[in-house]
Amino acid sequence: MTTDAYTTLIGQAPDNTQAKHQSMVRVKPCDPAGSFLYVKLTLPESQADSTTGFGSRMPASNPSLPAEQLQGIHDWIARGAHRDEPDDVSGTTCVP
Repeated sequence: MTTDAYTTLIGQAPDNTQAKHQSMVRVKPCDPAGSFLYVKLTLPESQADSTTGFGSRMPASNPSLPAEQLQGIHDWIARGAHRDEPDDVSGTTCVP
């Protein structure tokens, strides 16, 4: 990878037109519901693209991530989506 994955996610506009229209960003620190990444990971598997305009659930053609991993991503975003957060951090209190 020639680009830093973190900087391509945090605060960046998604490619999806509907998500842009709703002012979402790929990862919006302290706001899992406004983070397109989290929304894509938690869409119902049967969610039709025509219903939300967000496309298919991620990861495509694979099972959903386990609930524990989804919760971890949610909490990381809720805490501020920090780059080098220590492994022992927990909770959902936003620290910008």
